[in-house]
Amino acid sequence: MKYHSALKSIKYFESLEETNYFKIKDSVAFHHDVINSDSLPKEYDNCDVLYSEPSWSGGIKKFDTRANTKTTYDSYANAINNIIEKKNIPIFLIVGVKDSKKLIKPDECHETKIHNAPARLNVYNWNYKGSLKNNYSIINHLSNYFNCVGDFSCGYGNTGEIFLRNNKSFVMSDYNKKCIGYIKKNFHEILQQK
Repeated sequence: MKYHSALKSIKYFESLEETNYFKIKDSVAFHHDVINSDSLPKEYDNCDVLYSEPSWSGGIKKFDTRANTKTTYDSYANAINNIIEKKNIPIFLIVGVKDSKKLIKPDECHETKIHNAPARLNVYNWNYKGSLKNNYSIINHLSNYFNCVGDFSCGYGNTGEIFLRNNKSFVMSDYNKKCIGYIKKNFHEILQQK
């Protein structure tokens, strides 16, 4: 799985096609900016869980450059807090230790790793009993309990890919249209491998 990271240069990124909307089976990925919206789009009403790996404060400027937009981490954190307040379903966020302090206090907080870097799993509206080895083990665990995952900062769609491979569905969005282009380009291959 490829990871849309602010920590390294992504050579193939520029060649990706900008895409607004992509549907595959019962799942959908689309362009949406959580910062410029007061709620998640109606597509998220089908989700029984939210999982996301929001940008860390140190990477937001690089993601802004790639998406040709400008924001602040505070406005991003405020948008995430708005989602946490409005959604009464289980929510799982992988965040940096420093960034965790800008979010609403979780019901549970667990130490984990994301791509070998220390991170926190903030849990809202749920009692988490699964693996904490890394972000992928957490997503796999969630796909055993939930049918449709929502990811509002999906990057290249790893969350949806794991749910799709486990015969579940997803609703994903990102403020970068090239991320949706990556998902469109690669997810048909996932279905052919099954």
